[in-house]
Amino acid sequence: MFRSFWWTGTAENNRSLCMISWESICKPKECGGLDFRRMMDYNKALVGKMAWNDMLKKGACYLVKDGSCIRIWSDPWILSIQDFKPPIQCRDNVLVHFVADLISPETRTWNMDLLQALFPPSISNKIVKIKIPVMTEPDSLIWVPSMSGNYSVKIAYFTNQRRRFTTITEDKRKVWKRLWASKIHERHKFFLWKVCSKILTSRAKIKEANVDATFKEGLTTVAAILRNNHGCIMHAHTKILRSYDANSAEAAVILEAMRITDQGLKKVILEGDSTTVISTLKNECLQFDWSCAVDIQEARKYSRKWPKWRFRKVPRNCNSTTHQIAKWAFERKWVDYISSNFV
Repeated sequence: MFRSFWWTGTAENNRSLCMISWESICKPKECGGLDFRRMMDYNKALVGKMAWNDMLKKGACYLVKDGSCIRIWSDPWILSIQDFKPPIQCRDNVLVHFVADLISPETRTWNMDLLQALFPPSISNKIVKIKIPVMTEPDSLIWVPSMSGNYSVKIAYFTNQRRRFTTITEDKRKVWKRLWASKIHERHKFFLWKVCSKILTSRAKIKEANVDATFKEGLTTVAAILRNNHGCIMHAHTKILRSYDANSAEAAVILEAMRITDQGLKKVILEGDSTTVISTLKNECLQFDWSCAVDIQEARKYSRKWPKWRFRKVPRNCNSTTHQIAKWAFERKWVDYISSNFV
């Protein structure tokens, strides 16, 4: 719901242009996001208040005081080791079960002989660093990620998402901090955020791919030309396929062009002169000829992979360069990339 409102607002037609992933937006501002929170992640932090929740259990640890209620082998009580529990199993002949049994009652210090008998040096050395209060009082359970020791929804959320938030370098983090701390209008900050995130809807990011085919005697020559926003040819490619008829040939052309153009380009306009194929790809409700069913269905799946790719029908005379390349490649059986200088 939040995502829908952010991208479409109050527009009645529900049309939107999502220039950046919702996951990227739902990061702290210092990590390049807008400090939004994904509801599923935040809900996990909220339900963490319940004692059975994994998030609460992972951060819970006992503060040793008298040690009478802390079980040595199953409760978390050693702060300096992973999971706060001894990474060894209790032996059958061991009759020591509570942390209080490891403490000398007269001196209120650790029983070193017993520790060395039960634990390896790597563990016993960490246990002796735990301070024991002189005055006996009940043990207390704390939640380690919080300075106060009390569970916090906010801290739980950021702790759970730490892996997602720490992928940014320190230099980039400083840039984002300076941006949001700058004393300019919030609207200008948001514009600069879009610039730095490279999500402005400029034509410089859009590439056009022209496609066409030559069909003869069951063979189809596919030709695809990739242009930048200025119309300059970046590269051209041809390939020979087998097809049943002109319709299946045009469908095969589009699919092959999508494969050729798939170089990680997020915004592409695929242009072709086949009304039937282009219309079918633009509108999934339209029926299509059985002969091109496989290619059309696969092309639709491809288009879902790149939701910002668009299909456009153009007249034959506007697609003449691609048509001539397809014809030339068919005559010479040329299957490869073609230099842009040659085109």
